[in-house]
Amino acid sequence: DDLKRISKYRKHWNNNLPFEHPAAVVACDMIDKDMVKRFKKAKLTLLTYTVDEPEEMERLSDLGVDGIITNRPDRLDKFLYQRG
Repeated sequence: DDLKRISKYRKHWNNNLPFEHPAAVVACDMIDKDMVKRFKKAKLTLLTYTVDEPEEMERLSDLGVDGIITNRPDRLDKFLYQRG
């Protein structure tokens, strides 16, 4: 299970970040609908990296990730603007 595998690194997470609940950062190619659902159920914030292509930004946004880390903030800004 992805959540169990990722949670073993919890002791290394920075719990001082300004999130309302714990967060995890997961590579974009690991994220699917079921993973997002499990994270939401566990009340974990799900951030993803490194998302540089608009198509992948759209896929992950549609799945419901809470944040996207990118090397192309210009593309993310344009995507978010077009998304409204």
